[in-house]
Amino acid sequence: MIVTYENREGVAWLKMNRPPVNAINGQLVDELLIQLKTIEADASIKGVILTGLPGYFSAGLDVLELFPLNKEHILDFWERFYELLMMIFTFPKPLFSAISGHCPAGGTVIAIMTDYRMMAEGKFTIGLNEVAVGLVIPYGIGYIAQYLCGQRNAEKLALTAKLIYPNDALKYGLIDEVCPNEEIQFRAQNLMEEWIQLPQMQQRMTKLQFRKPIIDYMNNHRDDDLKQVTDIWFTPEFQVAMGALVTKLSEGR
Repeated sequence: MIVTYENREGVAWLKMNRPPVNAINGQLVDELLIQLKTIEADASIKGVILTGLPGYFSAGLDVLELFPLNKEHILDFWERFYELLMMIFTFPKPLFSAISGHCPAGGTVIAIMTDYRMMAEGKFTIGLNEVAVGLVIPYGIGYIAQYLCGQRNAEKLALTAKLIYPNDALKYGLIDEVCPNEEIQFRAQNLMEEWIQLPQMQQRMTKLQFRKPIIDYMNNHRDDDLKQVTDIWFTPEFQVAMGALVTKLSEGR
């Protein structure tokens, strides 16, 4: 298991535990889906906190594993990843992310789906830098970035593929809070315990009402978004950019 589960007084802690950098692959996506579906059905669990390894929440997609796959398998991965993102964004219980370190690209995508994001202070980076590796940001994901940061700020971050430090991420609205690394779990647990004191049904309904335009868009345009990102994956530009990155990462092993 690369996603560990711990129940802390009715709060489920899910830890991505795939050293060294919590790169996102099919197994990680599947285990998160299974855990969240189990938690959703467990009435004793009132909230969820997603976290990662010390120094790395998630470094994004596991390009070494995904790059060689054919189009059918890449589409399958993106379908499951999109399912995970939608599950997090619409989860019926409060779901926080305790961002324990670096969180670029796919790590940021997971984090922005959560209800509240706190990030450890330090020289850790976060951002939607997909353009730098030859990808596009599907509109549904971009829509959520705009919802958090405002349209112009989200656009600038995406177009420049900029990775930023926690205090700048807080100014942009990409995260909600910065706290000392050694306190992040304590702070997340305490805040979650405050949230889950509120009437849960009303809290859930309110969340879904605020997010309804985004949820409707993502449900109605899911296939278009998946086709776009899958088609881009096999363009010559992406294959060259990603091939160079894979070579670099392979040499670093």
